[in-house]
Amino acid sequence: MPVPEKVLARLAGLGWKGKNTNLIHPEIGSFFFITVILTDLPIYTIQVQIKDRCGTCTACIDACPTGALKPYQIDAGKCISHHTLEDGSEEIPDTYGWLVGCDICQDVCPWNRVKAFKKGIRTGLEEFKVRSYLKENPESILTLNEQEFEKTFSDSAISRMNFKMYQRNVNKLKTKSKNCNICFGNKLLFSFEL
Repeated sequence: MPVPEKVLARLAGLGWKGKNTNLIHPEIGSFFFITVILTDLPIYTIQVQIKDRCGTCTACIDACPTGALKPYQIDAGKCISHHTLEDGSEEIPDTYGWLVGCDICQDVCPWNRVKAFKKGIRTGLEEFKVRSYLKENPESILTLNEQEFEKTFSDSAISRMNFKMYQRNVNKLKTKSKNCNICFGNKLLFSFEL
């Protein structure tokens, strides 16, 4: 049974639901992971919900290249991240140069730009760092064989995408795009012309 992590985190006072549907924390924005612990132990809780602070801002909605966002709603059928990482269909809509994921709605969010980026929040976890050979030759990501793909991404969120989906995404880029954008761990790491 799926666990509604964002709803639970919001109810626990960890942030508010942004217009991009992500949970936004007032100090670090939306670039963080939510974890849930299921237990039958008694836990003392305080319900302190954080009020919505998006106000009149529509930066995320305006920046979404596919129109997947409406205030506080996302149409997964239009979302680039959904298509590149979750959608197992043989054919997917235009990904606007994205091979894996898309965080445009988070990148333009003032709560991320002002809070997280200025504070220099970075991960120290190896799982979220760029693989060293991709730093040296980012274009090599377009030519991985199945073994290389598994070795490179088996311990990352990209593993949600299987090799067949990876090949589909690469072919989509090569036939529809002039450039390739690669997003890992909520950050645009590489962008190069094809």
